[in-house]
Amino acid sequence: MRVVKHIRNHGARFIAYLLAFVLLKGSWWLDWEFGSPPIDQIIYHIQNGNDGLADADPKILRSFLVHVVALPILFATILFSAQQALLSDKTIRFIRAHKNSTESRLWFRFAAKAAFMGRKAFKKFIPIGLVIFAGFILANKIALWSHLKNLEESEFFKENYKEPSNVVAPQKKLNLVLIYVESLENGFSESSLMGKDLLASLNDATAKDYRFNNYQQTTRTGWTIAGIVSSQCGIPLKATTIFDGNTHVEKVKSFLPGSKCLGDILFENGYKNVFLGGASLYFAGKGKFLSQHGYSELYGKEEWSRIGERDFNDWGLYDDKLFKHAKSKLDILEKSKKPFNLTLLTVDTHFPDGFYSPTCTNKGVKDYKGIVSCTAEQITDFLNYMKHKGYLKNTVVVILGDHLAMQVPAYEELESSKHRTIFNRFITTNSLAKNRDDLYHFSMFPTILYALGFKFALAISLTFFIAWSCSLETLSQRVSMAVLRSSTAIKRTYVPIADSL
Repeated sequence: MRVVKHIRNHGARFIAYLLAFVLLKGSWWLDWEFGSPPIDQIIYHIQNGNDGLADADPKILRSFLVHVVALPILFATILFSAQQALLSDKTIRFIRAHKNSTESRLWFRFAAKAAFMGRKAFKKFIPIGLVIFAGFILANKIALWSHLKNLEESEFFKENYKEPSNVVAPQKKLNLVLIYVESLENGFSESSLMGKDLLASLNDATAKDYRFNNYQQTTRTGWTIAGIVSSQCGIPLKATTIFDGNTHVEKVKSFLPGSKCLGDILFENGYKNVFLGGASLYFAGKGKFLSQHGYSELYGKEEWSRIGERDFNDWGLYDDKLFKHAKSKLDILEKSKKPFNLTLLTVDTHFPDGFYSPTCTNKGVKDYKGIVSCTAEQITDFLNYMKHKGYLKNTVVVILGDHLAMQVPAYEELESSKHRTIFNRFITTNSLAKNRDDLYHFSMFPTILYALGFKFALAISLTFFIAWSCSLETLSQRVSMAVLRSSTAIKRTYVPIADSL
């Protein structure tokens, strides 16, 4: 019985050390690889990770196994061995022989007293204290306290969200090409930070086009699927549906079933929605969201493999191949003479180190900054292709960074920027007037529709669009519901969002 109790006590201490080092190394690893992501992002990807884990970047998985599994086991073993040495009978005899002996040398008396204190610490404080300390460090890294503070059930969306209706399409329907560029932000254009304008080719090609100089990232928009959902639906992405409080996205049959998004409205008005992305559609529920919100044709890593592509990076298809397929698909859609929305999502600029497509390698690209420049050049080439074909006459092109860059090799330079903002361009032959520069993901949904010529009946202006206004203000500026409900405040908040161009 004594032996069993001894094993239990020591086993519990080893588990405590292992847990503590997993938490500590996990905190460091999250900060190193992802830039301290909020817990909402972590929870979402855990809930949506069964399908996507196998398609995640192998470098990240290897890094996780080394830093969050192997090293904690090693450190826990070392600390446990030190504990066993201090608690051994040999150490007890050493303490008894030298701790209070006037005949022992000073060094032996000091070592004996240190060993005595160490024994007491290991018995009473170190195991549980180390776990508490590690948990506190991790909690701060992932903003756990803020998450717990806002954990109570909210009826905000249920009370304020109104499904869009009476959105009026123009008589002449323009096509849409929507390009999400992985991690593209305006800091890459700052020569003082990067050494040169990494986006020079794209900036020159779109110099006369519309842009919002203060397109910012806010809560629950800082990773790819969150950036797509918030910019296409006007609401932030949580790990649950907007109406089914605690129902996990991957455990329900529908992705945001109570919301109507960009693809839904375009589909209802005769558009064909097509999505081309390099990465797997399964990752983070991306394919589920798109297919259930108006997209009828989708391509991801598995689809490219089925049609014969063999040259993939860790995430999926290289951007040069993606744009090659996009040109072919664009030709087909144009020949159909029916309105369409072609949405692209790139991967080459994905953290941590980016990917070198054959086109970029042939240009001599050898670092992440070179990848960014090469990606900008490929987008410019795609725009030039559309211009040469005459497609820009009846097409609105919207280029958006999906979110701010994470832990990429140029992250320190980006962080030193005075104000980080997301890259965006609106290319259209329509004559539009921009009435503000401040913008969040939530405003992109109505802004894109407006650029396409859609109008919003006044009857829904104070109902449907207030959902976006409230989402924006509540998440980023904490405007009280009392202020939002006043007619003057509604008008002041609504107009810039619905009429952003």
